[in-house]
Amino acid sequence: MWDFGACAPIPMSAMKHQCHLGLEWLRAGRIEGMVFLANCIADLDLEAVEYARKWIAEIGDEPLHRPQDAKQRE
Repeated sequence: MWDFGACAPIPMSAMKHQCHLGLEWLRAGRIEGMVFLANCIADLDLEAVEYARKWIAEIGDEPLHRPQDAKQRE
């Protein structure tokens, strides 16, 4: 959402990459969750913030069937 090192909004290509990679890792069981740190920038009309809102709304309720879940059902 915001690149504090560059003092600029995060490029959309980077935001999309992070979201898609995070979802891939969630599905694979590499991570248990994702945190979107928007703190004081969520109301600055940034493209990345709106993208994150829409992305979460789109995939947020998707069930995750991770590899360890399948082993527990056996």
